[in-house]
Amino acid sequence: MKERDRDGDKEKQPIIFDQTINQSTDQSIDQSTICDIEYVSFKYIWATKVLMRQLNDNESVILHVSPKFATVHGQVAFQWSLQMRGTTFLNDKVEMELAKGSQDEVECEPNYIALSLYFNDGPAPIIDNLQTITKLLQNKKCSIDGNDDNDDGDGANGYVVAETKRLSAIRGKETELTTIQRFDFSNYIKENVGQIVRLSIMLNFPVQVFEPSTYLNTLTPTPITSFLTANYRARASSKVFNRRSRKNKLLTNMDDNLRRRLSLKQQEDVEEIFNRIINEENEYYNKSHSESDFKSYEGLQKAGYKTILFKKLLMACCDGCQKKAKIMEEENFEMEQEDGLEGLDDENTFECNEQNKDALHEMLANMFFTRVALPEMGFVENFADFLIDAELNNLPVLKRVCEGYLCSELNSKKDLITSLLLELLFLAIVFNLRVLKSMTLSELSDRPDELNGPDALLALDEYKSLDRRMIKLSGSNLVEVIEEVQRFRKQKLRTKLIKQITKNISDDINQMKTDNNMNSAQL
Repeated sequence: MKERDRDGDKEKQPIIFDQTINQSTDQSIDQSTICDIEYVSFKYIWATKVLMRQLNDNESVILHVSPKFATVHGQVAFQWSLQMRGTTFLNDKVEMELAKGSQDEVECEPNYIALSLYFNDGPAPIIDNLQTITKLLQNKKCSIDGNDDNDDGDGANGYVVAETKRLSAIRGKETELTTIQRFDFSNYIKENVGQIVRLSIMLNFPVQVFEPSTYLNTLTPTPITSFLTANYRARASSKVFNRRSRKNKLLTNMDDNLRRRLSLKQQEDVEEIFNRIINEENEYYNKSHSESDFKSYEGLQKAGYKTILFKKLLMACCDGCQKKAKIMEEENFEMEQEDGLEGLDDENTFECNEQNKDALHEMLANMFFTRVALPEMGFVENFADFLIDAELNNLPVLKRVCEGYLCSELNSKKDLITSLLLELLFLAIVFNLRVLKSMTLSELSDRPDELNGPDALLALDEYKSLDRRMIKLSGSNLVEVIEEVQRFRKQKLRTKLIKQITKNISDDINQMKTDNNMNSAQL
């Protein structure tokens, strides 16, 4: 089936095609994989004039925040900013370690100027093994296209302020970059108040953080909270994009991975219960409704009926979900009596939070989505309906498996039409689907010519309909989504992909030992 065209027989690119995605990498790891880590490096240069900001009559502070910048590789992106500010110690653990080795230095200046990396957004909640190199540049002509990174430390282009071998960046938090030489850096900034300082930041990422499968094959739950407004129950009526293929190798691989975490007996029991409940439901509705009544009911309640069916599956296969359902039923009755409403949060998810049940929930979600929901999803609007009902029924596990399917489509398809990508980006923003958001932003940022004129796009019927659906669903519009892409493109252009390297873990460990024995370098 092809995309329906309003003007006639013209066929456009469908949303879903035959899958050619690579198989999941569950192969045995050889010794070289254990010893070596492949890194991707990015460079960002920040020039700012150091100024004192007056807090009150007797107090002032240095506070600067860089423009956001994005590190993009493949289809995955992370958004960052730098912060320079007067502060107390940011990293308590590091502070304690420094206090043991250099008590005098720690006590001599309780307030100092810190340089921190702030993790704004990205598909991963935390990035481990991030390596950074921070330099103060002396050459005013240095740029991200320059070769200051080839400087050997003689000061021709800049001084290395700090180099970290192992850093963990947490989304929504800042991480100090100049911990070891904090006072050297602080003194330099204080001595240059009123002057422009130039900083070069090199970020070295393990290459696997830029692979979508890293996140889609894990059990990290998709947040239940999103940005739906009061009119979230609105359903998109037009049907623009159609689907041709229903087979998805990534979902198959995910299902296989989850099955490995369950015993053969558990797998057989789940399969038996799943088939029994599905057959019972089909027989019930076939017997209880006439054909015309059932079609009418199915047209109005199809999505809601299916999410209720998934809840039955959870309660039948998971004793923890069964117990939680009873508790939630009692709590909901009390809330109705009090006419009170509370926002959705991760604590109110329908599935239980027992850690040993995660694999079971994910396996059921994959089975349910692939066998029950997906065969009836012909258009993008069907995915929106499914995500809405999953959220209204407190089922983030279904949101996640739907996100995984859409991401796998992006990962395996090339040259998808721009209107489709904009609609998927919109869904990612509305439903807080970070992996899908990262992938669609990365793809759309490479199409500046198509998005330079939003007004011209809105003159087209296809984009008019898309704009109306966006307004119905969340109050946002197409122009706002395009502006989000344009902002992201600017962030992307502020960084430069330097190189892809392979480092040996044992070499890094030896280097860390050497660095720990060296005194802090003077600027």
